[in-house]
Amino acid sequence: MLIAKELVTVKLCTGLIGVCVIAIIGDETDGVHADICQTGTQEWFDRLPENSNYPIEGVFDLEMNVSFYEENNKYEIINIIPKLQR
Repeated sequence: MLIAKELVTVKLCTGLIGVCVIAIIGDETDGVHADICQTGTQEWFDRLPENSNYPIEGVFDLEMNVSFYEENNKYEIINIIPKLQR
């Protein structure tokens, strides 16, 4: 059952040692933070929808619609905004 649907931005850094979450911004950051903590950052990132626009290395923002369900969250990527790339 759908509990809520919110717009959330996650600022990420990707590189040689994996993925690091820099910030979570939006109306429902606690639910996204809990999801990341529960699964681990890399696994959470790997579960996001496939997108060929992810920078291989760099800092970027993911703007997403997040649907919160009782058992899991569903992420829909709206926009990828590069901040710093190599």
